Amino acid sequence: LVSGDAQAVLRCTDHMAEHNPDYDSVLVELLSILQRIAICQIVDSDDIEQDEMINALSHRISKEDVQLYYQVGIMGRKDLPVAPDPRTGFEMTLIRMLAFRPAGVATPEAREAIARPTTNKTAKIKPEEIKTVETGQTHSEKLWGNKAVNTESVQAEAPQPDVTEKNAESEGTSKVSAEVTGNWQSIIDEMALVGLVKELAGHCALKEHSKDKVHLVLSPDKEHLLNQTQKDRLANALEMRFGRGIQLKISIEEPDAETPAQKKAREERERQQAAESSLKGDDNVRAMEEMFGATLDEKSIRPV
Repeated sequence: LVSGDAQAVLRCTDHMAEHNPDYDSVLVELLSILQRIAICQIVDSDDIEQDEMINALSHRISKEDVQLYYQVGIMGRKDLPVAPDPRTGFEMTLIRMLAFRPAGVATPEAREAIARPTTNKTAKIKPEEIKTVETGQTHSEKLWGNKAVNTESVQAEAPQPDVTEKNAESEGTSKVSAEVTGNWQSIIDEMALVGLVKELAGHCALKEHSKDKVHLVLSPDKEHLLNQTQKDRLANALEMRFGRGIQLKISIEEPDAETPAQKKAREERERQQAAESSLKGDDNVRAMEEMFGATLDEKSIRPV
């Protein structure tokens, strides 16, 4: 992937298929490696412990490619269950990583070469030939309100600051909207959390947020899920998801909103109750009860 060699990638998947792997677990491991590479790229290597492989890869792959591969990998995990077969879904995920790789993005090594002075003449571009490109909001921009601002607009409006905007910023942390609360489960899924940190996130409710801070609430009866290791893992995942430093705060108190874990349990109960009601009201079941004295074993009922 780092070298952009599609044939080598497919040869690797052929060899992997001989061992009948769990492709979802393979993607999870790949996402974990990408996350470690990203951390190595933005944090001084002296401050963290990284093995030689991660350190070497962090110098061979650009930050943009790491972010792209991570996002494609997350979407690939969602596609695996609906793919014709797991291997096809896995291969298509890798192919997408290479197919959508930014053509104009240079690796760290290439940037060093570009930065060296050259004797080539630089072409002059007329100001009127430069076009401004407007980009739409990404999912995180819609969710957290951190849409990039056009520099020219900022410079022009600087002498007349917006008082309303200043007042909003002075209030600090803002209350989370219903949209953000409802999307906390989606954010968990997009971060590709696994194990204990996923369980911790699922039992938390999103209380407040600002551009650089996330405040979660954890019920006292789930306090055993919280420790420094899992909190750090969740904070790192949030940084990866939103592309900037995030200060994570987790308070131990009863959540005002329903947590993803509570929502999942409620929906399972509702589906179970609906399945039981459906069978109890089924004409065929009633006929067998009347004709043969049969009884419905409610414990055996499972929703489909």
